[in-house]
Amino acid sequence: MKKYCLSLLISAICFCNLSAQQIDTIKQAMKDELTRSINELSHAEYEKPFYIGYTIEDTQRITIQASLGGILNSNKEHYRSLNTRVLVGDYDFNDESLQQSTVEPYYTLADMNIPVENDYYGIRRSLWSVTDKVYKTAGEVFEEHKKNRTKEEGKSEKTPLLKFYKHEPVRIHSTSTVEPIDKELLENEMRKISSLFLDYPDMSVSNVVFNGAKGATYFMNTEGSDVYMETNIASLIISAAFQNEDGSYVFDQYRYINEDASKIFKETDFRKEVADIYKDLSAQKSAKQFEDSYEGPVIFIDDAVPHLFGHIINQFRPEPPGSEDDGYNFVPQFSLESKLNKKIFSESLSITLTPSMTMYNDQPLPGSYLIDDEGVVPHEKIVLVEDGIVNNLMVGRNYYKKDLTPNGTGSGPGVVHINISQKEKNLKSLKKKMLKIAEKEGLKYGLMISKINNEQLKVYKIHKDGREELYRGAFIRDIDKKTLRKIEGAVGEGEIHNFMGSPGSATYISPKAVLISDVEVDPSHQSQFKMDPPLVESPLKAIQLKE
Repeated sequence: MKKYCLSLLISAICFCNLSAQQIDTIKQAMKDELTRSINELSHAEYEKPFYIGYTIEDTQRITIQASLGGILNSNKEHYRSLNTRVLVGDYDFNDESLQQSTVEPYYTLADMNIPVENDYYGIRRSLWSVTDKVYKTAGEVFEEHKKNRTKEEGKSEKTPLLKFYKHEPVRIHSTSTVEPIDKELLENEMRKISSLFLDYPDMSVSNVVFNGAKGATYFMNTEGSDVYMETNIASLIISAAFQNEDGSYVFDQYRYINEDASKIFKETDFRKEVADIYKDLSAQKSAKQFEDSYEGPVIFIDDAVPHLFGHIINQFRPEPPGSEDDGYNFVPQFSLESKLNKKIFSESLSITLTPSMTMYNDQPLPGSYLIDDEGVVPHEKIVLVEDGIVNNLMVGRNYYKKDLTPNGTGSGPGVVHINISQKEKNLKSLKKKMLKIAEKEGLKYGLMISKINNEQLKVYKIHKDGREELYRGAFIRDIDKKTLRKIEGAVGEGEIHNFMGSPGSATYISPKAVLISDVEVDPSHQSQFKMDPPLVESPLKAIQLKE
């Protein structure tokens, strides 16, 4: 027993030393090439760079797909990516100061390859090669910008220049305590979950997909920043579908996201979840097609709530300046910059960002981050909207107004708090309020949307007598800032919803339900995916009948 414990201890020490060795190797290669590049890079036709930044993402990913108790595919891969930023000029005027450019870049995505092994020389060579190409591009762009600026001399109005924010050096060393789950154990869990669909042989399609990533971000720049951060993220997606007699499909999907994959499996009753999916899809299959053109009050509930606000969150970015003479007219059509300090939303609405908040009510917030993609530490609290008034924007390192300086949101919003002060006691009272609005507008019913999948809605008609009818095949015509001017009430608070993906992962903390007085919902005109129904029934159903 003592020998066994000793061998474990030795293995653990070796693993720690190996990890430390990897960090040291990568960091040393970045530091040495960064120093050499800033000191030695030069070109007869270009100015020397004043800023260089390197980001290396080191990721180990596991992807497993299973169906009906069998593994369809199982992959484990290790990859690294490199991002290099080189600026020529100075903080007030550089190659990123004007948006327009006719310069073809010297580099491609293929140039961003970097060894996955801890090869000091190989990593340095990759950094050297990419830095050289990015510098040549930046130098050529800056020369073009200087010429464009010269042309504008004497004009009463010049195109505003984007400045590059000078940030204090950031030094972070953050490690994760989350232990990755063994691939074989994950496969066993996936078999168990996917086999639960064997109890529902009339289901047309079922699929379970796990994606887990254990990563490390290395960031270093010539300002003195030195960052190492470990991250873990795991997602489990359960998808299922019924095929209708006409060959079309009704589809549903449940998604689970956590930093710790083991918690997804330990804290979820998947037997109940699969039963709920089956029950829900059965109801959708028999639901009528939505055929009305509706404009009136709508309750957004559960997963539909963050989708409601997600439609406008990226409008909280400044619109980059441009020159109309060069065919670049960046009128802030989709940016809320021109609405700063103006009341354009319901006075009951406030939206606040806390990008670095990692926990809320003892629940992890996967959307949070300590530093954004540009090496800026996010402000602890960013109030985008207060009582309906646009108060602030999400600003990256490139800025051109003194009152719009970077606040560390280059990676996205992070954690978004949606607060609506106009509260109802419960969902029942919110529905009553909706029906009163509908009655005033001469409508026979109101709508409630509980899910949005690829713009397809799970929608209910709420009748005057309280009766609810499920419909499918509807879509929302438009959600914009005007929609959020018409908030009439909300129920609950502190509901956590996680979204992973472009333009950045985010966690929404929102009410359970929100009532909007005026929303357009129409029949979906998208052609439904169809396939000829099978000629013979599923063998699963046939086998179960025999048993």
